[in-house]
Amino acid sequence: MRPYLVPVILGNILALVLLAVAAKAPRAARYITGVGFISSGMFNIFTVLHTPSVYVNAYGPLAIWPYNSFIYGPFMRHTATFITLIATGQCASGLLAMMPGRLGRLGLAGTMLFLLAITGLGWGSAFPATLIMAVAIWLAYRAIPSE
Repeated sequence: MRPYLVPVILGNILALVLLAVAAKAPRAARYITGVGFISSGMFNIFTVLHTPSVYVNAYGPLAIWPYNSFIYGPFMRHTATFITLIATGQCASGLLAMMPGRLGRLGLAGTMLFLLAITGLGWGSAFPATLIMAVAIWLAYRAIPSE
């Protein structure tokens, strides 16, 4: 766990910063979230095309059951397919998050669901940063007027 300590600490600091931004400027938090998700999605596509094994080797040992069972099972056999689908969802959610109205709410809902879904990766998701970010995104979500 020691090699993950600095990234986990940094991830949690960034999550707290996003929470503070969302509390004061929810619109800015939406754009930060959108850019972050698009960037992460693009990074994941690049990485899976060049070193797909990193997803199994890095996240499998840190994940809780049943996540690690899934990672060492179907995910390991079809890593590129799963990551490409996940990354596409990240990019779509990020793009939508920056739009007004219902589309913005849909994008933010997607980002919250994604963050909640990856909490099972444990330290691999910088837990509890994902929960903190989900709360920040919820604040941004609530600030978008429902039509």
